Amino acid sequence: MLLAEVAGQRGNLRLGARAYLDMAQSTRDARLAKRATELAMMGRFSDISAEAASVWLELEPESQQARQALLANLVGNNRVSDAKPVLQKMLAGDKARAAALFLQLPPVLARQADKAAALRLVQDLAQPHAQLPEARLAVAQTAANADNFALAETEVDKALQPRPSFEGAALFKAQ
Repeated sequence: MLLAEVAGQRGNLRLGARAYLDMAQSTRDARLAKRATELAMMGRFSDISAEAASVWLELEPESQQARQALLANLVGNNRVSDAKPVLQKMLAGDKARAAALFLQLPPVLARQADKAAALRLVQDLAQPHAQLPEARLAVAQTAANADNFALAETEVDKALQPRPSFEGAALFKAQ
């Protein structure tokens, strides 16, 4: 632990993150996995941060913070298909936060190189939540980003049907 902390403080984030990850794997301590994830993300070591976040989530399966760290890593590294089960679990686990999560998806996925894959992901995620206007808006925004404007228009209309005063959808439709 001393090696990991000193390495991190001296700017060798890779060594620090790797040491924390090794300790987390051997001790099965979620706090060490969290620290490994933090150091790896600070150093932008996607290989270590994805592994550390996976270990952290395995050790603390109910941790939203661990799930978000893993998700950020997967999406940030164009691993959209790997992010799908993580997102499905997030949406299923917290129905109250599903709307907020759907609103966060399009801006995060906008940076993806494969726009069609991002659209398929959002469509798959939105399917069980079709009654949720935010899910429809997420599909609409992602479709527009993928240059599928017909789908975007259809989905934004569906987002406005149950809630005509949905400001985000109304603004998007106007655009």
